[in-house]
Amino acid sequence: MVKKAYPQGVYLSTKDRTRAEAIADELGVTLHALLQYAILDFVQRYEAGEVKPKLETQMVLIPPDGEK
Repeated sequence: MVKKAYPQGVYLSTKDRTRAEAIADELGVTLHALLQYAILDFVQRYEAGEVKPKLETQMVLIPPDGEK
């Protein structure tokens, strides 16, 4: 049985979307195809250990159980 693929979405600023659309136009592909390629390329490079994003830890207070 083939597992159904569910679409995912990401919010991009107008500036970032414009930049991505310009790249897609330059390559002659759709924005969807470009974003799909970019994500899959990142995952492959991440799994190969070629790229590690910079992460920042932020302290968050979590209330005790039952309190909001």
